[in-house]
Amino acid sequence: MTFNLTRAQEKRLFLLQKKNFEELGIKSDSILDLIQFPESSVFIERVKTIADSKRGTEIQGAVHLFVHLFEFAAIQSTALFLILPGLSPQTGFTYARYPVIKVKARQLRPLLESIQGRFIEVDYFALVSEDFKHGVVFDIYAGNPEIHGTDKEICRITKW
Repeated sequence: MTFNLTRAQEKRLFLLQKKNFEELGIKSDSILDLIQFPESSVFIERVKTIADSKRGTEIQGAVHLFVHLFEFAAIQSTALFLILPGLSPQTGFTYARYPVIKVKARQLRPLLESIQGRFIEVDYFALVSEDFKHGVVFDIYAGNPEIHGTDKEICRITKW
C-alpha cells in the first residue's frame, strides 16, 4: 500500500492518532498492543476487503451495535482487534482517528462498556479475531432514499 506522504506527514498522522487515543482516556489491562499509523491503515484495508467480500445485512440505525460486539466477543477465546469509529478515506488509504487496539478477548466486555458512551457519531466499528477467520464489522452511513427508501442512517453488519 502506497501512502504518497512525506515522512513529516506520516509522523503528523501517527502523532495525531496517538493524541486522539490518549484523549479517550482508556485505562485497561485488557489492551495488549496498539497498531498505529501507517500500519493501522494497512490493517483496516485488510478488514474492509474481507468484509466487502462477505454478505452483510443492512438495518436502520446502530442502536444495538454493542450488543453484537458483546455477543461476538463472548464466542472468542484469543486476542481480538478492535477498530474504533473515526475513519477518514484519503487518496490511496484510509486514516483512522484511533489506532487499532489489540485486546484480550476474555477481558473485552469491560473495555467495551467503558467506551460505549464516548462516541457520539459512529461511522465504523469492527472486532476481528487475531487470525482474521472471524469478525464483525459495522459500516454506518446515511441512507439513500432511492436505494434504501430512507435518508436515516443505515448500518451494514457483516459477520464471518
